[in-house]
Amino acid sequence: MKTSVGAMLAPLLLLVYGCAREEQHVLAGGREIESWLEEIHDPSPRARRQAVQKLGNVGEEDPAVAEALCEALQDSDAQVRREAVFAVVKLEEPGSEITSRLGTMSEKDADPGVRDVAARALAKLSADTSGSKRSR
Repeated sequence: MKTSVGAMLAPLLLLVYGCAREEQHVLAGGREIESWLEEIHDPSPRARRQAVQKLGNVGEEDPAVAEALCEALQDSDAQVRREAVFAVVKLEEPGSEITSRLGTMSEKDADPGVRDVAARALAKLSADTSGSKRSR
């Protein structure tokens, strides 16, 4: 009885490339998103800032990312808040809560640098929104 090479290799290929493949987790900075989401609550501002930077590169891949970045906009550390502003601008659909927080930050944040980047981010998001409506 003759069998083709393809028929013999098919089960092996399924094992290696298909059915046996484990669920793949989204990575950012070589770590799973969940670890960065946890690090948003780290006592160290440096660790929180790094987590915000990594999560900002993830975008809408995980819905928890936008929520964590929105939370980071209210961090006690000005540098973390600034990084959070840079991160939320990368989101395709930041949502009304983020937009509202940026508006408040642009007027009332204790740090002038954060107020400035928040105002610029708000302007960019407004321009992006009106631009996308015009192009439809």
